[in-house]
Amino acid sequence: GAGTATITEGKQKKKGFMGTKTEAVPPYDVVPSMRPVVIIGPSLKGYEITDMMQKALFDHLKRRFEGRIIITRVSADISLAKKNNLKDPTKRTLIERTNSRGSNLAEVQNEIERIFELSKSLQLVVLDCDTINHPSQLLKTSLNPILVYLQISSPKVLQRLIKSRGKAQTKNMNVQMVAAEKLAQCPLEMWDIILHENSLEEASEHLCGWLEEYWAATHLPSNASRENPANATNPRNFRQRAGEDAEYIQMRERYGEE
Repeated sequence: GAGTATITEGKQKKKGFMGTKTEAVPPYDVVPSMRPVVIIGPSLKGYEITDMMQKALFDHLKRRFEGRIIITRVSADISLAKKNNLKDPTKRTLIERTNSRGSNLAEVQNEIERIFELSKSLQLVVLDCDTINHPSQLLKTSLNPILVYLQISSPKVLQRLIKSRGKAQTKNMNVQMVAAEKLAQCPLEMWDIILHENSLEEASEHLCGWLEEYWAATHLPSNASRENPANATNPRNFRQRAGEDAEYIQMRERYGEE
C-alpha cells in the first residue's frame, strides 16, 4: 500500500544477534513514497527570469496532471535538513546561530515531514523551493528528489533575457550568470532529467513525458504490485531510468565531443 515506503509510527525493527529489537527512528530516515520533483535553473530563484520560466513549467504540469499533482511552495531552507544536522544537537545550535535566512531547524524538520505526508497521497509532489539553487544542496537530505535542470545552454541568450527584464534585473546580471555557470558545470549524473530544449513548451513536454513514465512506475496495477512488491514501493529504482532517456544520452554524447 501507499504507506509501505514510509514509517509512520516511528518504529523500525532491527534484527541483531540477540533477535529482533525495536528502535525509534525519525520519520525522515526513509525516503518519500513519491520522490518530490525539484526544478533548478536556469539561474537563481528570486530573480525574474528563473521565477518566470519555472512558473511556466509549474502551470504546464498543473494542467497536464490535473487531479494527480500537488505543487507546493517551500520557503524554509530545506538544504539544512541533512540527516546528521537534524540528529546532532550541537550542530543544530550552530546552524541556527549562523543561518542568515533565519530558518530554524524545527521549521525545516516540519517542512520535511510535511513533504513526506504529501508524498503518501501517491500524487506527484512538486516543490517550489525558495532556497534551492544547486543539486548538491539536497544530496544529503532524505528527500531523494527528482532533480530537474531547466537549462539555457547559451550564456548570451540568458544575458539577453535578463536585459529584457529591465534595469533592476540587469543590475544583478553577474550573480545570475555565475549561478548559471555553476549549474552548467555539474556532472550530468547529478540530474535526473535535463531540459535543454529551445522552447518552454518543448521543455514542458519533455518533463511531462518523463513524469508520466514515473507515474506509471509508481502506480502499477494492483496484481503486479502483489507479485513484485519491491518495485511498487521503491520508486527510488526509477533514478536509473533517467539514464535511458534518449535525449539524455544524446546530450551526454554532445558534451563528450566538446
